[in-house]
Amino acid sequence: MIRQALRPYQARALDDARAAYRSGSKSVLLVAPTGAGKTRMGVEVASGALAKGRNVLWLAHRDELITQARDRLLAEGLSRVGTIVAGEPTINAPVQVASIQTLVARAKRGLPPAGIVVFDEAHHYAAATWGEVASAYATVPRLGLTATPERGDGVGLGDLFDHIVQVASVRELQETNDPVTGRAVLVPCVTFAPSSPTKDLSQDPVAAYLSRTPGERCFCFCVNVAHAEKTAIAFAGQGVPAATIHADTPWLLRRARLEAFRLQDPAPLREAGVLEPAPLVLCNVYALTEGVDVPEASSCILARGCGHPGMMLQMVGRVLRSAPGKERATFIDLRGVVHKLGLPEADREWSLEGKAAKLAEKDRDVKLKECPACGAMVGMWKADRMGWRICPICRERVSPPEAPQVAPRELHQMGAAASPAAKRATLATLAKVAVVRGRKPGWIAFAYKEKFGTFPPFGAAREAYLDAGGSAA
Repeated sequence: MIRQALRPYQARALDDARAAYRSGSKSVLLVAPTGAGKTRMGVEVASGALAKGRNVLWLAHRDELITQARDRLLAEGLSRVGTIVAGEPTINAPVQVASIQTLVARAKRGLPPAGIVVFDEAHHYAAATWGEVASAYATVPRLGLTATPERGDGVGLGDLFDHIVQVASVRELQETNDPVTGRAVLVPCVTFAPSSPTKDLSQDPVAAYLSRTPGERCFCFCVNVAHAEKTAIAFAGQGVPAATIHADTPWLLRRARLEAFRLQDPAPLREAGVLEPAPLVLCNVYALTEGVDVPEASSCILARGCGHPGMMLQMVGRVLRSAPGKERATFIDLRGVVHKLGLPEADREWSLEGKAAKLAEKDRDVKLKECPACGAMVGMWKADRMGWRICPICRERVSPPEAPQVAPRELHQMGAAASPAAKRATLATLAKVAVVRGRKPGWIAFAYKEKFGTFPPFGAAREAYLDAGGSAA
């Protein structure tokens, strides 16, 4: 199989990575948005190692993803790829796919040779776990691939990598055409959010979907399993076929629902023995933040909070890929997290340090509450997978999950893909605020840029300022 030529931004990033290795770096992290072709770049590096007679060890972060990773590498043009799976003999191949957990279990029996180690979805790896096998590859270069270089708790990846290369931004990929398809690599994104962050949902997810993206394939990210199940039932009650996928969903059912969702055909579900319609909406709890490729999906609903930009970008990244006839993606942010984390297309300067210190300071401010079951004073409550609050002292389920209380609030278009009418209305509103607060037209222009990613047309801020009663002096 002949591999597709590298896109310019991919070639540029790999040149930067090679320069880092030549300068003495041992572990380089490539950061690229979902859809940028991280696997393609990893395969290019792997092919270079193979050409020099070096074996490649490709790490998948969970055992169940090993076969999936192998299939992706074969599809990208690597001809001989083996897997290291618990309970199965290892087939000799120049490229081996394994999880760190499997390698740790096999460490005493000997580890596979490698001239380079590739960490796919690198934000999932912990230095402590890697340390159990690291000595076997102490002199081997490492390459990390990720869209978001921070772990789920906001901690950076500086304990595993010593150099970071930002491949491209979301905005750059929205402006870059794929030479094969002729379409932009990523589609423009319209974001709907309340005017400020909210503690509760600003609208009911079903109502938001029906008013903004009816009939579109949608990923709805929920608080917990109970919330996902209730939301799916609510969608179905309004005539929108919906299903749930979470950690406890059987693998065959998960695969059938995803395929039926992608095809909009119930045939995969029938083959799995399930009498369900093909879902238009998939309600999930973290289960679909990555490793899911359905470019036809164009709607993402965030029906929960989100503390880290990495997680938000993984979620909305599910709908940014281009597809035939797809003109835009829609991000319905029901709690306004973009006000804190930024728009999906905002430029970001990632680092290997992450945000651990800031998050730790935030988490210190907790209030003690008495457990009604045992009387203990508890600060950090736990919850089971159904959302029940669990006392960490007596382990009793003390309060059931509460359905989010939805007080409808207006949602506003944001981002570069917002409609001209929305941009004009926002400009007029900002001008009125500027006059009341004694601000100047420059403030209007910068406030406009925060919402839409670009400055208003030349002179438009001043004209709106004057129309709102501002002084020409």
